[in-house]
Amino acid sequence: MDNTNAFSGAPRPRAQAKTFDSPGRDIDRLRLFDDVETRPARVLPRLAVVTLAAAFGVLAVLALNIHSPYLALAVAGPLGGSLLLWAVRWTTRDPLRLVPALVLVETLPYVNLIPLDPEKRWWLHYPLLLAFCLPSIAAAYHRGVLRERYLAVFLVYFGWGAVSVIYSLDPLISAGRLLPAALLFAALTLVSLSTVSAKDMDAVLWNFLVGCAVLLCLTAFVAVALPRRVFIEGSAWAGTWRAAHDMSGTYTWIRDTSGIDRFEGVFYSPNQVGSLVFLSIGVALSLWGRASRRQRIVLVLIILAGAVFGVMADSRSPIVALAIGVGAYLLWQHRTRGMLVCAAVALAGMLVYGALGTTARLGVSRNVGTLTGRTLAWKFELRKIVERPLTGYGYDVEGAIFKDPRFPSWDSFWSQGPRTSTHEGYLSIAVGLGVPALVFWLYIILRPWIALLRRSGDPWNLKPLFFFLILPSFCRAFAETGIGDVHGMDAIIFYLLWMVAERQRVMAPPTTLEAAADSLSARDPRRMFAGAAALVLLLILTVALVRPASASDDAAGERVLTLASRVDGYFPTLPPHAVLPSGRQCAAEIPPTPETIPGNIPFNRTVATPSELAAFRAAGYTFETLASHAQYARIKGNYTGSTDMIMRWVACKYGIDENVVRGQAWAESFWRQWATGDRRTTRAECVQDGFTALWDTTIFFVDGRKVSCPHCCYTSWSAWQTKVYYEWKTWPMIKDSTSFAAEYRFADTRACINGDWKPYFARRPAQPGHNTYAEDVALYANNPSQANLDTLLWGCIGMHYSGGWYDPAAVKYIDNIKGNIAHKRWLTPNIHITGW
Repeated sequence: MDNTNAFSGAPRPRAQAKTFDSPGRDIDRLRLFDDVETRPARVLPRLAVVTLAAAFGVLAVLALNIHSPYLALAVAGPLGGSLLLWAVRWTTRDPLRLVPALVLVETLPYVNLIPLDPEKRWWLHYPLLLAFCLPSIAAAYHRGVLRERYLAVFLVYFGWGAVSVIYSLDPLISAGRLLPAALLFAALTLVSLSTVSAKDMDAVLWNFLVGCAVLLCLTAFVAVALPRRVFIEGSAWAGTWRAAHDMSGTYTWIRDTSGIDRFEGVFYSPNQVGSLVFLSIGVALSLWGRASRRQRIVLVLIILAGAVFGVMADSRSPIVALAIGVGAYLLWQHRTRGMLVCAAVALAGMLVYGALGTTARLGVSRNVGTLTGRTLAWKFELRKIVERPLTGYGYDVEGAIFKDPRFPSWDSFWSQGPRTSTHEGYLSIAVGLGVPALVFWLYIILRPWIALLRRSGDPWNLKPLFFFLILPSFCRAFAETGIGDVHGMDAIIFYLLWMVAERQRVMAPPTTLEAAADSLSARDPRRMFAGAAALVLLLILTVALVRPASASDDAAGERVLTLASRVDGYFPTLPPHAVLPSGRQCAAEIPPTPETIPGNIPFNRTVATPSELAAFRAAGYTFETLASHAQYARIKGNYTGSTDMIMRWVACKYGIDENVVRGQAWAESFWRQWATGDRRTTRAECVQDGFTALWDTTIFFVDGRKVSCPHCCYTSWSAWQTKVYYEWKTWPMIKDSTSFAAEYRFADTRACINGDWKPYFARRPAQPGHNTYAEDVALYANNPSQANLDTLLWGCIGMHYSGGWYDPAAVKYIDNIKGNIAHKRWLTPNIHITGW
């Protein structure tokens, strides 16, 4: 019989392996694909086996024909249970076999082929995790895992997380995520203890690649066998269960807000495909130098499949991180030649990018300016860290901070509470457990890798792994969360390699270390703590330079980043997601001016009451389903002054050009707050959602005047003619208070500029000669020019009139307002007369 390892090509020892650092200590362990000598098994009677097989066959045929879920469960349950028992036994005989099992346990319960809500599949994941991890914990305990100090140190981090459950923003989720993380970590410790040589390390990598290969095959099956079904981002949150919206099949692609179709495969996000691609290619590159010819054929196939799926998924951060790792490896391994190769590849990439068409270049570079919205989230995360720097907000519930009404959310993705990703791994740790926990984590994670790079020897071939997997993971953590969470296939390889590197650091004899590192244990911890502290200090200094703005007008001592970027006292339009000043700050910037519309004085003095604002908030602010209502939540309607002062105040508060505010009010009402319009004569055109206040009645204004409409109604009210038939939630403040009417109108415009109206425009085609709304939002993100900002501003102004994006009616309306602004018609002599 061939006595060769099927993956590594090395002889397979049958008995013992000695660690290079533990003289006299033998570890009895069976390796992957060893010939295992076992006691004779008890054989079931042949008749019983045949009977059971026949019974399962009959049940399977019935299940296929009757389509009964109970019959399907009767077949799948026993078969699945038997398969699970066999798999658990198979992994307990050789701990290295745990690696592919854990990869599949962490991914398969959440593939989109399963017609169940992925947010509620814990009952699939947890039993599988327990089945594989509990035996591993017992085995690791018998191996003396508690004597391994480097592993015990990480338990301090878990203990830190356990304490945070007490004060967590969501204690149940913190506890529910901490337990499986600890179980997975415990199982990985057994694998690390069983890795005692370079051949074992290769076996671990090959086993991990087996799990990746299974997922790549499933992904290929989905790409080839299933019909192409595209999920439109914005029609619902991309992370929710899409089967709840459409049961007709599995979505395999998603069309993002820039109009690009991205491949999702068996996952619910293209970024998960990108993660699979990164891990598969990274492990394949790490094994390349020690692979046989046949094995290299397999590696080439995996790399090619990964490259194809990476392009289809268009997940950029994993690919960029891997490219950084490969470049660093070339520089480390080949010095000058590596530098030349990196320069040549970079030049070729620039030439290819330059040769692409405009549309292709926009697709490649889309949202680079804001890193697809991450930069705004990072600023908010830094502010939240400053508010609670020592303790954080609870283990793995960082996303709950985005529920804070001060967060200027522009997408429903950020409103999913603890399930929301912070999109920054290091900030995620600091937000969850505090800055000291981040420093501690950086110290224990970086220590073995720094020691490895300072050491001349590399007995377990870990240095290539650092460049192809660990360094890219550190890079990815700047744009994606999860590096501090022991969860998922990324964490399996990241923390397993950390354990092995730390084990090698502890076990390495002093003779293998360079002379300069003889006092490593005495000096490096302080240096590394200092380095980690410097990194955290840099983050804090960044916060100090970017002071947060509060959305609360009534908060005392609020801190503001900027005040509407005034130019010579003029309030211009601010870009999407600009940090806006509060109403209090804007009020301090508005000098008194005389009233030019005396009839507005009673309306200008009227403010919204707390009960009215509470009802407005409880009703949901607006009739439209938007990606975010953050701007509407800022509405207070509590400013008083002349008509022009109110217009300048709202322009400041919402970052809208003050002449646009004036020009639109002139086009709608000649600045008259008591103006009514859009008379309708049927009940159906006047009554909406049970709101009957407009129909067949007499309505009084705050100045005593009234408007009657027998068997009819006026649907538009205020100086900006808000359509109350739709926006009935604004009643009666919209007619009584000029400041409330102004705030509602331009909170709506600011939300539109920020991209919050994507759900509304999702299924509306582009008008001839114009982009869609989503395309114009993406265009500004990629090229934040004044022209692109003006496109957003005027499109949002026109939408108020026609409900469309640059349709003919909107264009005509926009031209009218631009004419008002060009001639400043509100300054026309003798036009401002009392009463009007």
